[in-house]
Amino acid sequence: MLLSKAAKDQFVEQGFLRFPAMIGAARIKKCRERIDAALQLDASDPTTWPEDVIAPVPQLEADMGIVATEEIDAIKRQLVGDGFVPRSSYVPVLNFPRFGAKEFNPHGFHIDGVGESTLLPVRRYLLTFVYASDVDPCGGAVAAIPGSHRQIFEHYWKTGTAPDGDTDAPDGPDYGTPIPLDGPAGTVIFLHYLLAHGSSDNRTSAIRVSLNGKTAPTTAYQRKHGAPQDNWTPMDITLRTDTLKH
Repeated sequence: MLLSKAAKDQFVEQGFLRFPAMIGAARIKKCRERIDAALQLDASDPTTWPEDVIAPVPQLEADMGIVATEEIDAIKRQLVGDGFVPRSSYVPVLNFPRFGAKEFNPHGFHIDGVGESTLLPVRRYLLTFVYASDVDPCGGAVAAIPGSHRQIFEHYWKTGTAPDGDTDAPDGPDYGTPIPLDGPAGTVIFLHYLLAHGSSDNRTSAIRVSLNGKTAPTTAYQRKHGAPQDNWTPMDITLRTDTLKH
């Protein structure tokens, strides 16, 4: 899949891309079967659900490679270039229904990488979410603040500081309104590593199943200087500093 200029511009400006139903139903079905079998989970029987409302299942990471496709890697390549680890692994994260009004209720905004977060990409370029269930805006959709990746970068650059492992979205930027990144099963979402994102309450009757992965650089990132050139990737443009001053 070739990304359009509009798609690349959206990633630069908003910090994410979303592709509905990009992963086929057969692959999603296999993932769900492995998750349900491993957890002895009956999606229609709440008595089989765990106590935690949001439940990561890291022990199944090796089994979720079914969704690590070349199509996904092709999009990553157009966003960050060739220097990344291909065929990322994915950790299932289940968001169970909870009582309350059926409305979008986001919370827990952060950037990823506890103990690893950095200003320039070291351990991650992108976050990738693959929905293994239909997810509506009130059904536990990933919540994101469009444009916050650039606000966070500018905040740290101008103050001469860095995340240094802290994953809280820093105070200071005038963040915009969070939005739900919903979509049908098979939807793939690519997030910039500095984009502020979080969870949202699942106010439906169905379990939200997301497969969460990261894209790691294979070599040290070399920051570009000056104004963007034709050989710059969208990631390079999001990290431009020619318009900034400490």
